[in-house]
Amino acid sequence: MLGITGNLQVWHVVASSFMQGAAFAFNMPARQAYIAELVTRPQLANAAALNNAGQNFCRVAGPALAGMLMAIPRVGIGGAFLSMTGMYVFALGALLRLPVTRRPPGGAARMGAGGMAHLIEGLGYVRSRPAIMALIAMNLVVVVFGTPYQTLMPVVAERVFSAGAEGLGLLMAASGAGALIGAVIVASLSRLRRPGTVQVGLAIAMGLALVGFSTTRSFPVALALLVVVGFLFSAFGALNNDSLCTIGQ
Repeated sequence: MLGITGNLQVWHVVASSFMQGAAFAFNMPARQAYIAELVTRPQLANAAALNNAGQNFCRVAGPALAGMLMAIPRVGIGGAFLSMTGMYVFALGALLRLPVTRRPPGGAARMGAGGMAHLIEGLGYVRSRPAIMALIAMNLVVVVFGTPYQTLMPVVAERVFSAGAEGLGLLMAASGAGALIGAVIVASLSRLRRPGTVQVGLAIAMGLALVGFSTTRSFPVALALLVVVGFLFSAFGALNNDSLCTIGQ
């Protein structure tokens, strides 16, 4: 409503982003856990990659659609936020229709232990598996130092390329397109012999692509580099999830 009435301020966006980030911290683990309950263990890696591909498809369609909506004078930012609200309502309705999974034997007793006990148990399990710790640490480095480029994209579109809302939509869509391709390719691959080495290579290549993106002043070159960045990041994430699923089996 604030966007529609023209009363939207920066602190409103910051507060909304904080709430959305806090909700996402619950959403992602629950989604990953639910996938593990819907498919058998041999299908788990492909299911995780397919879920990643679906998310990246939204990264392609979402920014492009938002850019077009904001470019329409009668729609603008308020209409884009209103569209997001409608999509959240649709997603909530879809969640309510998902089947209820059966708990494993002894699940009720384990649930009674409380969330903190489950957290401690999970941390203990991770500490007992050096390979899992290495994968999580590798993913942490890539997420902390690699993904902030998405947050800076509005500033880049406005101050570096003077591209406006339409250009921002194209930049985000380019990254999403590359991510979608990377997720699909990893999902179609068979087991790699040395996935850890491949992940390190993907992370290094992503860093180099981001350096190239930060130095270019050509909008077409920036779009091409973002396709590469999205591809590398998605392939790394899908392969990292695949390795975690394999080790956890």
